[in-house]
Amino acid sequence: MSNQKRHDQDASTPIDGIRKHFLPGGKLAPINDLAEYERQMNALPPSERELAQEVTICANMCQFFSEKNWTVPHQIRVSMLDVKNLEIPERIGRMREINQELMEIIHSASPDTELRM
Repeated sequence: MSNQKRHDQDASTPIDGIRKHFLPGGKLAPINDLAEYERQMNALPPSERELAQEVTICANMCQFFSEKNWTVPHQIRVSMLDVKNLEIPERIGRMREINQELMEIIHSASPDTELRM
């Protein structure tokens, strides 16, 4: 086996293990049942619930970007990665800023009148 194939195989194993958690039935899979989503959100402490709501908004906008084949700007992607290093109150504020930036991009880039404010 070539070094490249061995490297690809070694790298794919941990990624495959992580990926399975995001597939249907996995512990990090999207929640398609609105009642279950609400139950889980309401079970969170208030600050964590607020953060989860902001992260959900961001995830929905990123899904929209993906469906439109748009690229999330580099500086926003970097900001998303940096959020994990902040305390929860700061995370909430930064996620709101990121969501606002994404909304402004959607508003300015989309010819769809339904998306215009």
